[in-house]
Amino acid sequence: MIRAKILRILLFLSFTTLVIGPLGMIPIDIPGVNIYLADIVLLLMIVVWIMNIFPLINLLKKEGILFSVLPFMSIALFSLIFSPIILTLQEKAIAFLYFIRFVCYFFYYITVVYLLKLKILKKSEIIHGLTISGLLLATFGWLQYFFYPDLRNLFYLGWDPHYKRIFGSYLDANYLGIILTLTLTLLFIKYKSKAGIWLARFGIFLTLMFTYSRSSYLALTVAGIIYLFAKGKVNLLKYLILVIFVSALILPRPSGESVKLERVFSLEQRLINWEQGFRILSQYPLVGIGFNTVRFAKFQYGYLESDYMTNHAGAGFDNSFLFVGVTTGLIGLAGFIYFLGKIYQRGGLLTKITLGSIIVHSLFLNTLFWPWVLQWLMLITAIDVKDDK
Repeated sequence: MIRAKILRILLFLSFTTLVIGPLGMIPIDIPGVNIYLADIVLLLMIVVWIMNIFPLINLLKKEGILFSVLPFMSIALFSLIFSPIILTLQEKAIAFLYFIRFVCYFFYYITVVYLLKLKILKKSEIIHGLTISGLLLATFGWLQYFFYPDLRNLFYLGWDPHYKRIFGSYLDANYLGIILTLTLTLLFIKYKSKAGIWLARFGIFLTLMFTYSRSSYLALTVAGIIYLFAKGKVNLLKYLILVIFVSALILPRPSGESVKLERVFSLEQRLINWEQGFRILSQYPLVGIGFNTVRFAKFQYGYLESDYMTNHAGAGFDNSFLFVGVTTGLIGLAGFIYFLGKIYQRGGLLTKITLGSIIVHSLFLNTLFWPWVLQWLMLITAIDVKDDK
């Protein structure tokens, strides 16, 4: 029971790292490797599980959701070990570390399910933890908007040059946007419509609009569509779209390309990014080039320059499914879609909206593999999915 209580403490500590995000990066002198406070908390959680190995084994035997991801994980590991591109031992080690990180994030799911079974954790505590995290992110976002509106000075470190838009502690308006969308989903589904809740909903919505993230607007629209269809309120759909559209139109437009919703530069860059991905996929269609070896492949293909080890966009593609296809091939992609399908099939309304909005967002960024989105998805899945093998 003591170990279970430690897991509970670490779980709640992870909400803090969810708010801190990339700002919690721990400086290490290994190019291409980023370690965050979130990784440390997760590592401590896994250490506790190693000391609690027999309950872990029993839990793994019963959780069908975990079994559904095994085909994808197997192909991902196979593709990395037998990568067709030339990689140094260090490059393979770096790619393997990120594969391990991906696997480790499923321990959020395992931990929550375990603590729920022991009745020392309530589902409402996860809901409140995520909601408070989203509200704190929005608050920090507004502080950043007024006191640090220009991220262009960090462009040399590989961050996007956001200007006069909310990007918060994530240093990325698009990823903050999807987390705010998920927070708004919680506020509508899990909380009664009281005055304070409506104020929180409005605050999150306003913050989301000030990210100027078109992919997040689309994710919010899809979340609303799923919700309204599930509630039999399809007639309200036109009002949802109208509110989002009008809100986007009346947003302030300070100078700078990044706040122009009609901007085409980012679209052009994304099309180039997709073209590069499909070109690599066409050469290695079955099992891909190896999980998380994109950075090295891009450099070999001449798509990245000498900063390829530090460029934040270098490790993936602006589409999670393209990323999976390139790195694990069409076989891995089929396994990945199967896993997501199982979550959607067994999930309640909250899971369906969460996964649906993330999937839409991931068509334009590598959202499904962004650590803090993956953490959110695992926590929601753990409390809202009926798991029958």
